[in-house]
Parts: sequence; structure tokens; C-alpha cells
Amino acid sequence: VKAGVTEFEAGLRLRYEIEREFAPYIGVDYVEEESLREHHHSVRFAVGMRFWY
Repeated sequence: VKAGVTEFEAGLRLRYEIEREFAPYIGVDYVEEESLREHHHSVRFAVGMRFWY
């Protein structure tokens, strides 16, 4: 049986506050996963909007 960390994820978001209540953002995530027989890594991109009232 293999023990230990099997997943690692790191990300970065860049947000621009047009107003305090409204802020679009872009981001990138790096994910690394390991199972008993395989090792995978991927890069994911994100685009979104943060808003509140």
C-alpha cells in the first residue's frame, strides 16, 4: 500500500476591480496527481467574475 500525498494543486488569479462589487478575473492552475501506476499533470485556465451586493 502506497501512502502519502497523491495530489498537488497550485493556482494564480489576476483580478481587476472595476468597482468593489464587480471584478472580472483570469487564472491558471497547475494540477499534479499520482496513482499506483500513473502520474498525471495538467494546466487549467479559468475566466470568471466576482460580484456581490
